[in-house]
Amino acid sequence: MKPTILIVHGPMAAGKSTITSQLEKELDDFLFVDRAYIKNVMLSKLKDRELAKELSKKTVYLIMKGLMQQRKNIMLQEQRAPSVKKKLEKDIKKYRYRVISFYLQCSVETAKKRDVKRQKRYVRPRRVELMHEKHGYADPGDILIDTEKNSIKQTVNIIKTYMRKKNLL
Repeated sequence: MKPTILIVHGPMAAGKSTITSQLEKELDDFLFVDRAYIKNVMLSKLKDRELAKELSKKTVYLIMKGLMQQRKNIMLQEQRAPSVKKKLEKDIKKYRYRVISFYLQCSVETAKKRDVKRQKRYVRPRRVELMHEKHGYADPGDILIDTEKNSIKQTVNIIKTYMRKKNLL
């Protein structure tokens, strides 16, 4: 079976962290490389947030290269398939990886409500709007999942069902 890179992406408050957290528990054969953890926890004391962002991206690719040499299945969040394919093109071909990308979508209004819940205060409505403008589109080949219409459990099951049909689980 071909090793797989599973990508979950979408705009702010679409459910990426919630879904990848649940998938991490349920997909024993996948290793989650968490860019947000690297950026926000490991590099939290770095005052230059742009530098933290850039270093976290480089770190993810370095970890991925090592895992790919071992032919491990990888799960990513906050990455886009075209960027991953471009950056790791040689390794994807060399180790015969399949890249599957799921795009989680929800309306800006739903994202704002979700952000209020997780922040415990309403301080970022404009940021949610800006992030939806910046990241609010799927890439060609993405599998679209509407997280307004599907619960966490349903979204996870959609991903797992797709993976089973493609013989990736």
